Amino acid sequence: TSCFLLLTNFMEMQISFSNRTWHLHSAKATSTWFKDHGVPVLNWPANSPDLNPIENLWGIVKRKMRYARPNNAEELKATIRATWALITPEQCHRLIDSMPRRIAAVIQAKGAPTKY
Repeated sequence: TSCFLLLTNFMEMQISFSNRTWHLHSAKATSTWFKDHGVPVLNWPANSPDLNPIENLWGIVKRKMRYARPNNAEELKATIRATWALITPEQCHRLIDSMPRRIAAVIQAKGAPTKY
């Protein structure tokens, strides 16, 4: 529900939601809400890191955490959260802005891996 409220604040923007496993993990309430609010859902291939900027964000987190040595699960969670908080809005915008290039690269590569 909180996601729905958050998304409502952005409805005047042109946004879309992507979920590469939409058919496996979607709740009826979620898909109904997206439809009712005019949020287009983009269908992605099942294994498409080239088209999924979140993979790049996780890569940033992984690189920043390379030398972290948490002693337990709670420290690990805290380290991940702290590292995630270091990701800047600019980094996110660059990844979002790269989507047209990513899509073009995948098309040009005929579905083969790309530099992304």
